[in-house]
Amino acid sequence: MSGVDEVGEGMGNLTQRSARAAAIERNLVESDISIDAHVRRSQLALANTLRERVKIYLDTNYWVGLRRADAGLGSAHMVELLARLRDLVARGRAVCPLSESSFIELLNQTDAISRRATAAIMDSLSLGVALIEPHTRMGTEVSYFFHSKGSRGELYPLEDLVWCKAAFILGFTHLKAELGNDQLMLAIQKGCFDELWDAQFIELVDRMGDQIPSMGAAYTAMAGRLNASNAIYAHEIKSFQQAYRAEAFGVADLFDDVIVQSICAIGVRAGALAANVDYVPQPDTLGIAKQLIGTALAKDKARDILRSLHIQASLHAATRWDKQRKLDGHDILDMAHACAGLAYCDYFFTEKPLADQVTQNHLRLDQRYDCTVSGTPEQAVTVAKQLAATVL
Repeated sequence: MSGVDEVGEGMGNLTQRSARAAAIERNLVESDISIDAHVRRSQLALANTLRERVKIYLDTNYWVGLRRADAGLGSAHMVELLARLRDLVARGRAVCPLSESSFIELLNQTDAISRRATAAIMDSLSLGVALIEPHTRMGTEVSYFFHSKGSRGELYPLEDLVWCKAAFILGFTHLKAELGNDQLMLAIQKGCFDELWDAQFIELVDRMGDQIPSMGAAYTAMAGRLNASNAIYAHEIKSFQQAYRAEAFGVADLFDDVIVQSICAIGVRAGALAANVDYVPQPDTLGIAKQLIGTALAKDKARDILRSLHIQASLHAATRWDKQRKLDGHDILDMAHACAGLAYCDYFFTEKPLADQVTQNHLRLDQRYDCTVSGTPEQAVTVAKQLAATVL
């Protein structure tokens, strides 16, 4: 390294340290704002920047196809789709958000060069924007549902609460250490969060590399368990509606922790519970809450709010109703993509089998959430052309 390079690097490090010190000082002044409130403020600001952009969700096959197109190896339709998506994103007309499932599938690509090339395409078209991870997303819906029923104050739009930046695509975690000064620790937490919030997606991929093991076996095992369970109870399922009802109450059982948090938050707002105190509801209370969620889904009273749960329950019910069908690991990921794409995006580009399934008359998930679904690259190109001509 030359002397000039060393001076330049030293100046860069000095600037970075100065920026961090200024951030800590600024955050110390705002010590009354918790880390959760700081995160929420960042999410709302991000949602505001996305308001004028249509959201186009791509499943992994499309990301791989676009990477191949960028390398001159893709089909003519993928080449055109890449050009049109780049133009829409560059002109502020669209964004292609990422999700936990697309990130996991990316890291499962074994070739480091092609993996990084795919990440570069994902970074540029997503602008580093992602949906919060599925459990948190579904938990947000459950919490919103309870708050909408029991809160007297105004709620932020649900659609504004589900976005994050790529560094938090697997969930929100914060630095913790015993410094003997809670205000300083909070300021450091906020500073670290802000740095990660501004990081590019490809930086995350470069850092993680091969650290995440393949999830293929886990998804295959999950599919096997579902197939076994479906076979045991197959004789009891006489209609799709019956299958859906069973799945609706099943997904309600998955969110005990979120239900507890929601009940506690409502109690704190109402002044009935003290803040920052662990609250364990009575089993009867928790049972009533889960019953409420299951019933609200089954009777179509909350599917617009509990949208991820409804999509998941619908797809599982469709599988149970089609007694000849067997799930595999790929189907589990498809369901995750469907939950992300249909619930919060305007367009969902996926493979034809999944496109056909989510648009079936007894599901109509595309119509429910006003999401245009394309099952082939040709259809996706047509959609991109229409967007280029009509989006203001």
